[in-house]
Amino acid sequence: MKNIKLSTWVLTCFIILGTGCSDFLDENPESALAGSSFFQSENDGISAVTGIYSRLTQRRGAFNRGLYTRDFPVVLQNLGDQSRGRGGTRANYNNFVVDASDVVSTNFWGASILTISYIATTIDGIQGIPDVSEERKNKLIGEAKFIRALLYFNMVQAFGPNPLIVDPPKAGDDFNVPRRPESVIYNQIIEDLMDARATLPSKADQEIGRATSEAATALLGKIYLILKRYDDAEAALKEVIDSGQYVLLDFYGDLWRASNDNNDEYIFSVQHTTDINPSFLNSFFGVQGLNRQPFGGFGAIQLNIEYAESFESGDIRRQWTVIEEDIDGNPIALDRLGGRKFVELEDDRFMLVNNSSKDFVVLRYADVLLMYAEVLNELGRTGEAFSFINAVRTRARNGDPLANPQDYAPGSLSQDEFRDAVLQERHWELGTEGHVFVDLKRTDRLVSAMAALGVTVPSNDYIVPLPQAHIDSNPNLVNIEE
Repeated sequence: MKNIKLSTWVLTCFIILGTGCSDFLDENPESALAGSSFFQSENDGISAVTGIYSRLTQRRGAFNRGLYTRDFPVVLQNLGDQSRGRGGTRANYNNFVVDASDVVSTNFWGASILTISYIATTIDGIQGIPDVSEERKNKLIGEAKFIRALLYFNMVQAFGPNPLIVDPPKAGDDFNVPRRPESVIYNQIIEDLMDARATLPSKADQEIGRATSEAATALLGKIYLILKRYDDAEAALKEVIDSGQYVLLDFYGDLWRASNDNNDEYIFSVQHTTDINPSFLNSFFGVQGLNRQPFGGFGAIQLNIEYAESFESGDIRRQWTVIEEDIDGNPIALDRLGGRKFVELEDDRFMLVNNSSKDFVVLRYADVLLMYAEVLNELGRTGEAFSFINAVRTRARNGDPLANPQDYAPGSLSQDEFRDAVLQERHWELGTEGHVFVDLKRTDRLVSAMAALGVTVPSNDYIVPLPQAHIDSNPNLVNIEE
């Protein structure tokens, strides 16, 4: 009961009741999650949904060090050939030797499942709010469902089968649920995203930082691509492109300035604010040994030299992805290369250790264009796909028509060659943004990519072991219920 009580306390304190946590240390776990008395007005529903967004960043409770504040990149970025971890157990990820006692995966899984439980309670509470139109309720519920789909997407990539929680946990047994197969989780993700797409407003009509119809549709397209449902993926991704809401920014570097967050290329990003819900990633990706200096940090995540050297000469994305020199042009040691996308250089904010305002981009337009090119190729429409991959490559030349990477001439690549090219383009364009593990897994290249670095991966379907701490509190997690 101790772990259930802790979960109830963490969940209740900041989600439903909005009061001091000390009031609930002795709360009965069978009744504390009811929460129905909280949802009396539309503002209560708005507050609860805002709480969902805050759970993505804020450090709260025993199992939440901030999902996108620090743990997400360690789990889903370092499981790949672009970067590696330093310190603690972070290196176990890039070596694919994570065990069930790992503190990062324990926090990542626990924070995700607590937030998913909160979402179930929030949706149930919003549905019962009196004197609010169904349209307004559905909008709020759509936001909650989008975040639930995003969390389950992350969890199924990292851990495979997971508990499926769509009804609010109210009794002890509700916490002790088994895992469900990946196919069941994917079905729930698709259902949530379909509902969100239908009920959420477009970007033009939504508050900045909140989920939109286009965000739900873009994530839906990504899910269909992973599941090789290419016709469905093509329709979803084309819908985002045809919406006219998004563009590629002219200058790649403008994507990574905190002052330019929420720009017209961002489809969905997790919001960070200095001193309120800051990101730690400036410290994690900053260069070890340059603390309190531009580009400085702890070096908890370091980029591989093999990745840095994979860029074509002249590709501007290299200098905005990899920190290879300090601010004075002195070379960084090859075993300490940093990640520039998360290291701010504006208004001395690099001085604020673990206190960055840089948002974490989950979905952006370049990702959609490259997914669409990939889908067209898989559908045998390779000739149509060239313009979409070339749009991304054109920007990487930074206005110099003679620079690399040059456009691919239409018809110059076979279907197999295009398949390789678009995966490589994603590697360059989206590097360090948390896509590499998913991309290598879904294309069955995880084993070969890591073997090139001398790392043995058991399978292309590799998943992180389920954390033992959570199995101890819920022994049913060892079971997978069809």
